[in-house]
Amino acid sequence: MVEIAGYAPTRFAAVKDSFAENFEAGEELGARFTLVEDGETVLDLWAGYADRLRSRPFDDRTLTPVFSTTKALAALLIARLVDQGKLDYGQTVASVWPDFADAGKASITIEQLMSHQAGLSGFPDPMEPSLWFDWDAICAKLAAMTPLWPPGTASGYHPITFGYLAGEIFRRVEGRTMGTALREDLAQPFGLDLWIGLPDSEFERVAELQRPTALPDFGQHNEATRAAFLTPWSSPAGRGQADWRRMEIPSANGHCTAEALARLMGALANDG
Repeated sequence: MVEIAGYAPTRFAAVKDSFAENFEAGEELGARFTLVEDGETVLDLWAGYADRLRSRPFDDRTLTPVFSTTKALAALLIARLVDQGKLDYGQTVASVWPDFADAGKASITIEQLMSHQAGLSGFPDPMEPSLWFDWDAICAKLAAMTPLWPPGTASGYHPITFGYLAGEIFRRVEGRTMGTALREDLAQPFGLDLWIGLPDSEFERVAELQRPTALPDFGQHNEATRAAFLTPWSSPAGRGQADWRRMEIPSANGHCTAEALARLMGALANDG
């Protein structure tokens, strides 16, 4: 039996039972679940281990890489620029990033890009996977790239490129990177343990993840799907885990505690 730490009021007893069942079924190594209601943490559970050797307990300070949940943070940071009048969803990407107009992309709007309609889900041609660690090189490739479908006609998930596209727009408008703005404007002022680009000093708190045994079912494969998910260069590789944690990729490598994420998203869901 795995010991469940934290607290769960009587009204959430069923949640605690379900949380425990995941461990009993062998579906979790370590996990945390937090519920924030009207700004108050009303349920907070954690259990298991933060490493595959089961030597480090998963506790309330453990940071978890949240992968594509990072896109919600990027979307929030773009929304703050819109709220401040610095950006409009209806304006073109090229209006803030002139080189982006190349290869038939001059009319793509911020709204289309943020809703995965830009046709830039991944790179179809071979490249070194380590190139993802070169922000300027990836942004230059995206600016020069011909869309994989007519922009605005369909939405296709941009698993990694989304962070570079949104992040470069943000940087050109705001002057800071998304990771810096998240830390300075939200995480530090509100005491949120939330990062895009993790400092070395926090590495010891990061939970290890167990990779799935197989890829998910992507349905019928096409060029856009293959570029997004199925090529050897579709995601960052070729450098160490430390480089991955340090790098700011606002689509894929955010780190946080469950409570920090719940507090931020809870505030956003209730008028900010």
